[in-house]
Amino acid sequence: MSLITETIYKIIEQLSKLKKIKQIIIIVLVFAFGFLSAWTFWLEPSSLKIQNYSLSLPHKIKIPNITVGIVSDIHIGRYFGDENRLRKIVDLLKQQNPDLIVFLGDFVAQTDASAFVKSAHELQSLNPPLGVFAVLGNHDWWSGKTTVVAALKNNGIHLIDNEIVKIQFKEQTFQLAGFGDFLEDPNVFNFIKENQKFEIPTIGITHNPDIFPLTPSSLSLLLAGHTHGGQVNFPFIGSPIVPSKYKQRYRYGIINENNHHLFVTSGTGNSILPVRFRVPPEIVIMDISFD
Repeated sequence: MSLITETIYKIIEQLSKLKKIKQIIIIVLVFAFGFLSAWTFWLEPSSLKIQNYSLSLPHKIKIPNITVGIVSDIHIGRYFGDENRLRKIVDLLKQQNPDLIVFLGDFVAQTDASAFVKSAHELQSLNPPLGVFAVLGNHDWWSGKTTVVAALKNNGIHLIDNEIVKIQFKEQTFQLAGFGDFLEDPNVFNFIKENQKFEIPTIGITHNPDIFPLTPSSLSLLLAGHTHGGQVNFPFIGSPIVPSKYKQRYRYGIINENNHHLFVTSGTGNSILPVRFRVPPEIVIMDISFD
């Protein structure tokens, strides 16, 4: 009888340990879920980092290191996008001291431009030696774009949708070509047809990277945003949602297709949902040379 009793006690003791292990596992899972939720919905979306790149592009005209500050998708008016956020973006750009600054569209959130218009005065203090240029994004078009265009121009930003600007740098000339938004600007397709051969080094700026296959190979580099890098990038799985008809192909980073170069930034803001996981908001500082 004592052997049976002893066996029963041992079984109860083991079950008790299992219950404690389960309790510990549940506690750990709750804390892990809480940490990941805080990281995904607050810490990472509200963060902002400087991302540095260096890119050497082949060309018969040699131009050494042009430092370009690249900002996209600030989405002022929603999810960590306010006047303080824009001031921080401006301050970080000024600390990096680039030769040239480009904004790649989506200044506003959804269809409301009022918050951006109110805070756009922060852009006035940007004064890089080669200027500040911009193109519009789909959200800017959705807002009616008139007030966005006025806010940009009134605060020293050169809007170059479907325009080419020649820039003198270190006794050489390169071009900045602005391509209108792929989704909303009907004039961009004629602009591309009319500019199929770039003789001098040319950096293109646009909002949506889906326009890249339509641009000529003589375009040295195209800079784009719009995808937010997918906003979420799971290990081994990737980004489940990328707002591009090419999906992962133009999600993020430097893409080289037949010596035709595209760079897509993850942007600084958040649009549909305030979610970021392993795709932090960024200001890009890129050293570009033509060799």
